[in-house]
Amino acid sequence: DSLYSRIAPIVFSQYAVAMARLFILSALIIGLMLGSGTSGNSSENPEVTFTLGKAKGSFFESRLGKRIYAFRGLRYAEAPIGHLRFNLAVPAKPWTNVFDASEEGPSCPRTGGQNKSDDCLRLNVYTTKLGAETKRPVIVFFHPGAFVGFSGQSYVFGPQYLLDEDVVLVTVNYRLGAIGFTATGDALAPGNLGLKDQVEALRWVQRNICPFGGDPNSVTIVGYSAGAWSTALHMLSPMSKGLFHRVVSMSGAPTKPAPMPHEQIEIAKKQATLVGCPNDTTKRMLSCMENVPHEKMVSTFGEFMEWHDSPIRVWGPVVEPDIPGVERFIVGQPDELIRQGKFHKVPFMAGTTRDEFASLARLPVVEARKGNNSIFDDLNENWDHIAPIIFSYERNTTKSKEISRQLRDFLSLEVKIPQLSA
Repeated sequence: DSLYSRIAPIVFSQYAVAMARLFILSALIIGLMLGSGTSGNSSENPEVTFTLGKAKGSFFESRLGKRIYAFRGLRYAEAPIGHLRFNLAVPAKPWTNVFDASEEGPSCPRTGGQNKSDDCLRLNVYTTKLGAETKRPVIVFFHPGAFVGFSGQSYVFGPQYLLDEDVVLVTVNYRLGAIGFTATGDALAPGNLGLKDQVEALRWVQRNICPFGGDPNSVTIVGYSAGAWSTALHMLSPMSKGLFHRVVSMSGAPTKPAPMPHEQIEIAKKQATLVGCPNDTTKRMLSCMENVPHEKMVSTFGEFMEWHDSPIRVWGPVVEPDIPGVERFIVGQPDELIRQGKFHKVPFMAGTTRDEFASLARLPVVEARKGNNSIFDDLNENWDHIAPIIFSYERNTTKSKEISRQLRDFLSLEVKIPQLSA
């Protein structure tokens, strides 16, 4: 039996359902999806004063017609440019003029999307009532994207559904890809800058959310996919202690399928080579890459693909080395920390989908329907090599070969529908 005959039927019978379920869950569970509401054209923009200064916002409208005060692109940290590119976020400095938060702010450099900039450590705040006396629950949303894509921008994750409820919504940008997750295993780049950006955003919420009508003592962090990894890791991180009070993780967990690496030095060296930088020492490599235009950094991402559009995850979290004087976000393997009870004891809700990542099978099935079986032939002939790339588990070990065998057996046993015609 060909792998095509086992996989193909389930894809077209369940792919559309799986994708629909993912978007429906995104909308109904957290209320964050593409919305029909737009910023208003009021002659008087709303203003709010908080610890950093005064900001001018705009108006949105919720799904049920509520007026939303929207403050977009608020800077929670200074622009990570030059020597700050591969360093911890520096908290935003106060300003004297009125900060214009009425328009969409930039996202961090990423694959796809629009309006990208190095000056990206921004967040958006949405509320239906201003004033410190309000004290509504706060939801902080960390976006998906395999730590290389998407953003917290309103045209991607807007407030139109969730703000029908009496809550305050905060969506966050954080550094992505090589800029956010270079990890060389030493003090110069221990890793997880993107996650540490999130910590700085949560600190900003604690200091500043009251004038927006939010309660800093009632903060729920929410995310899906890479955002779910993020929220779960905040539960394990000593840096995040006391910054949130509830967690929702949808469609992602940092405990499997492979141990979290302690560094990603070879990937970092490859990135340096791709942008024309030396990689013989960490210092020379970072000193060069910190001045490479972000467009050039992002444009090389396709060079990391090993089999069509896989692996899904290239850059990501690491277990950081224990370096004196350097605060660590991740101090051990997540599953071990959980077993040892080393996590923040707050309410936690997790979700998943039955056909997670069914989209991975779309390309070979679409090609097969055109009469091109070469991708399925490749899967059949080189399964032990390709499967760990697609499904992100360890490679070239006795254990990985057993995982590949069981995965292939599972597909063979579970899929009984006749083969689709080309």
